[in-house]
Amino acid sequence: MKHLLKILTILAVFIVPISIDAKGMDYISVKAERDISLSELLKSSRLDIADEMMVPFLKDFMSLNEDIKSLRIIPKGKIVKLPSRYFKVTAKVSKKKEKAKLAPAEEISKDITTITGNIKKLFDRLGETFSIRPGEIVVFPVSEKATLSVDTAYFPIIELPGKQLILIDPRGALPEEIRDVIEINWPEYSIISSRDTKIIINNILDAINYSCLDNGRVILGDDMQVEIKADCIIVKKDKDIMDYDITILSIIKENEFGFPERFLKWAIESGINIVDLFLKEPPVIHKEAKLLTLSKDKKKLVEDLITILGYETKRNVGLGLTDRRDYKLNIMADLVIRTEKRTKLIDMSGLPQPVINLLKRHGIDIMSIRKEDNSREIIKNLLHFLSLSYEDRPEIVSAMITPQRVKYRVRTNSLFVKSKNGPFLFSDYHNPELLLSLIDERISLIKYN
Repeated sequence: MKHLLKILTILAVFIVPISIDAKGMDYISVKAERDISLSELLKSSRLDIADEMMVPFLKDFMSLNEDIKSLRIIPKGKIVKLPSRYFKVTAKVSKKKEKAKLAPAEEISKDITTITGNIKKLFDRLGETFSIRPGEIVVFPVSEKATLSVDTAYFPIIELPGKQLILIDPRGALPEEIRDVIEINWPEYSIISSRDTKIIINNILDAINYSCLDNGRVILGDDMQVEIKADCIIVKKDKDIMDYDITILSIIKENEFGFPERFLKWAIESGINIVDLFLKEPPVIHKEAKLLTLSKDKKKLVEDLITILGYETKRNVGLGLTDRRDYKLNIMADLVIRTEKRTKLIDMSGLPQPVINLLKRHGIDIMSIRKEDNSREIIKNLLHFLSLSYEDRPEIVSAMITPQRVKYRVRTNSLFVKSKNGPFLFSDYHNPELLLSLIDERISLIKYN
């Protein structure tokens, strides 16, 4: 199928030599062999245009091709004139072939370092005895007149107990015949030849009496749960999986974030050993979010919370509700919030319900906070009072707070809200630093008691 796609790409256009039109403009004629957009036509023709030249190119293109009305679909069989001064033909295919012939020595060395680093971490996390031979030349005397030498700087050799040796060929460079010669004549050697890190690790695990159960999911925690997407769950072949702590293998790709160190330590304390390996370089850990802690004092909690959400408040504001001469009703509001639409009052002193009804009749919004209200109720009521929609369903909150490109999902019984000061997560989880390390860095974590 890949070969067919390459053939289709080549047949999409047919280029003829440079010509000059009546206006004196040099152009290349390209015939579309199928319905195709202008951008696809340029790409499949191996024609590059600098970004800053795209606007004048399109202007000249429309001048040369006045009968073309759409750049999205150029019909099959149409001969298109491309102004030649904006680009040059590039030989991308030949460059790829040239690169595939011989990778730079520095790149190979970097890849080998990554492989050996992954192997060391795997054995260390499993508590297995091993050693990796330092860079040296290992000579295999094949016959009286033939020797085979292997540089361990390119082909790492792992030494296991019982004189068992594993030779790693991480680039798939050793021909099958060479591998057969070594394994037949030196049975203490087993050779793992693959460019796929997971295949290499699986073969190493098999050699040291472990199995790898593919694509498992493990959930840690109680009040806060973390669902880990495992590439495999590692189990000892001669033991039941319930007899010992679970070991998870997670291979971090180039575009993925690694696990936070705080989380890895917590996982070990929870009986889960995570072996996090990486394909290229040590993975980047996403930045931690911002942590704020609300006071246990209800008045201070409410005032701080309103400020955090981006509203201005005033304390102890006197309000006169009547303008009559014969009687007056004055109140002292604990907090006044100024919003774009109307004035809102926070009552923490226990105003009688008839007075509250009168305030509402005068167009004043009022929220009363009772002594028995807990912090979570106060936060939810205040968000509703400020007309801020929030989400408290764990599955929905999980999707909003879990960072992209990580191999886990966070589930927590928390409140998520977006305000003009940004997104916030309100949580009473007892280990806020752990939760902080796991959520999206753009979210501020508000800890309440």
